[in-house]
Amino acid sequence: MIPQLKRIKPDVVHINNGGYPGSPSSRAMVLAARITGVRSIYMVVNNEALGYNRIHRWFDRPIDWLISRSISNFITGSTSSARKLASLLKLRDQKVLSFPNGVVYRAPDESILVTQSRVGIEEGYPGLIGLVVSRFEHCKGHSILLDAIDNLRQRGLVSGKNLRIIFEGSGPEFQVVLEKIKSLDLASMVIIVGDERNIANLYNLSDFLISPSIGGEDFSNVISESMSHRLCVIATKVGGAPEQVVGGVTGLLVAPMDLIELGNAIVRIISDHGFTRTAGVCGHDRYLDKFTPEIAVERYLNLYREVTAS
Repeated sequence: MIPQLKRIKPDVVHINNGGYPGSPSSRAMVLAARITGVRSIYMVVNNEALGYNRIHRWFDRPIDWLISRSISNFITGSTSSARKLASLLKLRDQKVLSFPNGVVYRAPDESILVTQSRVGIEEGYPGLIGLVVSRFEHCKGHSILLDAIDNLRQRGLVSGKNLRIIFEGSGPEFQVVLEKIKSLDLASMVIIVGDERNIANLYNLSDFLISPSIGGEDFSNVISESMSHRLCVIATKVGGAPEQVVGGVTGLLVAPMDLIELGNAIVRIISDHGFTRTAGVCGHDRYLDKFTPEIAVERYLNLYREVTAS
């Protein structure tokens, strides 16, 4: 890396990492840029920082110290993740910037009727359709959502006649979720479709999005993307969700791992169609105002302009 940096002589090095500490190559680039005298070094951290509660992270402390003092600014998608990163690395607040991700609107490429038939929902279905888009991992909250749906069904508040939920994605807990759907006898209400070729087709079919995550999130691109398709959003108060969803305006925010509160939000959505539609429209306006790619790019360009002008 050092020979390339010496040859290019950049004013800015922008490193797009996963979480923190992220990949070894990302951290190596920070140190190489510092050694070669790059003026401005930025590292984008896209997930919550990993703390020192795991043994293998204890040995990272010296490297973390070097990284934190070599970086001009860390950049996260949400202020929630920014605060956690600053606390972990003992950074000044101004050392961590929060730039919401820009999300591209993706257009559907098939009709609603085709998508509806393909996922197994009958034509003319009178109920509302909810959508969950995520990997099947414990932290994504599928299990809590299934418990919430089961609780509502036992109370006679939902059935396959007024609610269908589509689970899109794959991951290590796919089979666990599938078995729980069977054990709770929710197959008439919950549909698993696996990895969708064009997720916009499912957004186009659905009435609302559910993000039941229990933690570990930074800024959910899925939430912003669903807002670009005018979907009302139910989201747990984790990561950047409270910065994306305006409770009572563009959707509903609930406490993580609270199946009763999550269930109440679902009932609100399916019983007040006017709110659901209006929230979707307001969410679309919020997407256009804050979360488009053009807005995100302009934030970075303004940052780079400040650097090159100084």
